[in-house]
Amino acid sequence: MVTAGQDQTAGTRPSRRPTRSRVRHGQASCADYGCLRAGCRQAALRARRRRDSDRAQGLAARVDPTPAALRAAVLVRRGMSAQDIADASKIAVTSVRRLLRPPGRRPVRIARSTAEAVLGVPLPRRDQPPGPGRGQLVLQVRLGEAVVARAAHVAPVDRLGDQALCTSGH
Repeated sequence: MVTAGQDQTAGTRPSRRPTRSRVRHGQASCADYGCLRAGCRQAALRARRRRDSDRAQGLAARVDPTPAALRAAVLVRRGMSAQDIADASKIAVTSVRRLLRPPGRRPVRIARSTAEAVLGVPLPRRDQPPGPGRGQLVLQVRLGEAVVARAAHVAPVDRLGDQALCTSGH
């Protein structure tokens, strides 16, 4: 797979794209790195028009993360993992993890598009068990709590005496 900027031929100007960039052709930032493909330029034009429109309406590009962080915390309590939220909102899992940090360690401002994406994730139903790959850590914690609660009702080993240690077949 060729990333933006890797398809340079000899004699052309060097790419401004960072070496480890994951930017692909067709993304708005690809044109920002100097790509002249029509798809990349169109994506950059659409992004610029949206930014200009938002700015004309008085919408800030960066917003307070608190509403999105609260929504992410509710989603986690309902059984979703950070990866599940990232997949549903089509944003990076790192952004979700930053939102799940305590308020003092959370970013001061986040991109409005990130906040909108997290706020747009529907809440899973309370009675719906987590599906495969969804909320497995939360499910394991709940199972662990159930085992501890069950163990409280079982007789302690020291009360069982020698019966607990007997391994003979008689």
